[in-house]
Amino acid sequence: MTLRLSRTFALLVSLLLVFLCACSPQQPAPDPKPEPSEPSSEDPLPQPQPQPTPEDDPLPQPAPDDEITGENTSVAEGIWKIDTSYFTENRLVLDSFFVAGNDRVLLFVSPLNDDGTVSESSAVYFFSLSTGHFLSEHLDLGVISMYPDRVYDDGTVSVVTMDSESYQFRDIVFIDPQAISMSSVPVPSDSDIISLSVSPDKQHVAVTTLQGLNITSLDFSSVSLQIPNEQTSDGDELCPSPSDWSADSRQLSFKTAMWESILFPSIADVQSGAVTELDMLSGSEVYFAGGDLFYSSWFPYLPCGFCAQDGSGAVQTPLSCVPEPTQLCVFSPSPARTHLALAIQTESGCSAMVADARSGEVLSSLSLPDASFHEAFFTSDERTAVFSTASTLESPKELYVMDFGW
Repeated sequence: MTLRLSRTFALLVSLLLVFLCACSPQQPAPDPKPEPSEPSSEDPLPQPQPQPTPEDDPLPQPAPDDEITGENTSVAEGIWKIDTSYFTENRLVLDSFFVAGNDRVLLFVSPLNDDGTVSESSAVYFFSLSTGHFLSEHLDLGVISMYPDRVYDDGTVSVVTMDSESYQFRDIVFIDPQAISMSSVPVPSDSDIISLSVSPDKQHVAVTTLQGLNITSLDFSSVSLQIPNEQTSDGDELCPSPSDWSADSRQLSFKTAMWESILFPSIADVQSGAVTELDMLSGSEVYFAGGDLFYSSWFPYLPCGFCAQDGSGAVQTPLSCVPEPTQLCVFSPSPARTHLALAIQTESGCSAMVADARSGEVLSSLSLPDASFHEAFFTSDERTAVFSTASTLESPKELYVMDFGW
């Protein structure tokens, strides 16, 4: 009896355990850990992400809607000021400028380095006199050695660049202010060129070297005229250098000087090679003025006047607006030599004016008490002159436009 009860009790316990296991929640079996697969030779290896390459900061470009604005825009009747604050705000220094044709003002600027010094590399920006707007494009030029001095027959102007290490002339860069484009002609790298001047038709280059003055083709491949240096009885060397080209590019006026003392001007005929020395105009520099010559003292620019192409019949311009020649800080004849842009520096300030080149009559003037003028250029039609002030540590260069309306 006892044995039967024990078996019965054991069976009940077994049934109870089975029931409890059936009622408890089932835990899913863990997935087997995947084995790492071997890379296939067909699978490409992952490539590293490229890092961005740092680039030189480009010169900022003025927006197309930059206009002449500010309180000083209108200075006087027919005189207004180009707002150049854009350059100051963008850490650009206005180095120089030039007027091309009747509308374009070319502004040559250089960026400021982090240490406050001015970079050697320059760019040119373009301003329209007719619209009062900066154009949206600019051109990077490099290191400029010579700025423009004329507008060529095709409407271009030129700068001469130099190598930043050797400081030798590198290229003649021709700038088209309308198309906002440029092309260049390389300057021979093994030359000893001191200065050069391109003829209006861009067929010739007057090149001053340590040996003398040569007139060459634009590509420097051929020489049509050589004018060697001369020696004085005292052993001083007289070096000829170009002054001006005739409008038809057939004649070149040049000056023969010992250091900065002009001894006499001369005219060279490019085609025949004949050289005419203008001894009677000793101490003057000569420009072509139609069938005449316009002459001016080498320094300080006066007296000035007109004469025949052989130097005879000189008639001096009566510039009564200039009390003392030494007060002249700007003297710039217009392209046709019919007008003069002048600036006089006195103790009370500086006055800029435009005068008739023959009569000396002052046609327009502007006085600034706290500034001095530095450069001036005319439009091709000679209806407008643009003056720049000299830059100082406290004040950047500014541009003033005189419209005459004749």
